[in-house]
Amino acid sequence: MLGIAGLASVILLSGASPAHAVNKNQLLYLEAWKAVDRAYVDKTFNGQNWYKIRESLLQSESFGDREQAYAAIRKLLGTLGDPFTRHLGPDQYEALKRASSGQLSGIGVEVGLRSDPGSATGRAEVLSVVPGGPADRAGVAAGDTIMSIDGRETGGLSLYSIGALLQGETGSGVEAEVQTSRGRRVLSLQRERLVVTPVQYQACGGERGVAYLRIAAFNQQTGKQSGEALTKLAAGSPSLLVMDLRNNGGGVFAQGVAVAQQLLAEGTEVVLIADSEGVRERYEAEGGAMLDEKVPLIVLVNSRTASAAEVLAGAVQDSGRGRLAGARTFGKGVVQTLTPLSDGSALAVTVARYQTPAGRDINRVGIAPDVEADLDGVPDNAAGFCALARAGKLPGALLDGMSRGGGATPALAQLPR
Repeated sequence: MLGIAGLASVILLSGASPAHAVNKNQLLYLEAWKAVDRAYVDKTFNGQNWYKIRESLLQSESFGDREQAYAAIRKLLGTLGDPFTRHLGPDQYEALKRASSGQLSGIGVEVGLRSDPGSATGRAEVLSVVPGGPADRAGVAAGDTIMSIDGRETGGLSLYSIGALLQGETGSGVEAEVQTSRGRRVLSLQRERLVVTPVQYQACGGERGVAYLRIAAFNQQTGKQSGEALTKLAAGSPSLLVMDLRNNGGGVFAQGVAVAQQLLAEGTEVVLIADSEGVRERYEAEGGAMLDEKVPLIVLVNSRTASAAEVLAGAVQDSGRGRLAGARTFGKGVVQTLTPLSDGSALAVTVARYQTPAGRDINRVGIAPDVEADLDGVPDNAAGFCALARAGKLPGALLDGMSRGGGATPALAQLPR
């Protein structure tokens, strides 16, 4: 409270008269400003005087109600030129917390934004579908695009906003207009209580002795589930592990680190955390790998592999523990933290940049795979992948990567800007 009072006194001294004391909406704006001032990774604040920006918006914006305060906060954050530092309304914040916990009520889709790097809005593309969920039963598939939700077009909305529209009370209805390869459909769906299981695995068997581990997202359950999967797969003495990170847009950063630690030898660097002054923290593997390090590892990636998934992919590649196969990754090399505000809304604030163990900054730069392969026809689920593997129908480029195994020299691919 002392901090807020101090800020208020400065404002009054800078030109406001006692008759125009700071109201609760202005205090919320100041609270948001202070959160960014304290934690933001770029202490030049995009090359601008952060204090003057605060004062300017206080003078020019209206603060008559909460929505006007939110608009002022969004304008404040917009000056940073950072699409990942954003304000979340109370509903958006609650939806994000539910998604991170792995428990939510919705239609059973994971959605990503297909846009140019550096943009926080774009087309709402379905990355994966919860098996047996409402969307799955209606025929929605990965690669489909959600054009509108309850009549509201998704173009131009943030991922947080789209998530909040899709989620809701169990049993409530939602209408989604979906563009598929067969045309556009309008679906009337009923939300259900869903428990998102981010990890699938299976020992495929066959002459290659392939084991498959699918990690669809990094929520609070991922590290625990991947550890259990690796323990069971290791017991079967596989001759090769295929870890599938395609369409994994990230999630909880610490969970990406946790999975990397399960695969790498003790003391191996996983990721470097940097700010405007350089590297300030290093994460290393602890406790030893859960799978024999002599077992070759292939990691499947594509243009939708991002953020925490890239932490994991970069650690595997730089350490030489395995090879990446597929297509270049998305290139999101910044870390956000959620800061709750006093009214129930929150800020997602970029607090750090990460680098791979070799010191590569991949933000807006994707990690190029060691083996380029068209994996569009390769299922991203355990049953489908193993069926294809047993039938000997995996792409030749992927089979080549499997035969070579091991690690490789890291390579970068520039993403279009």
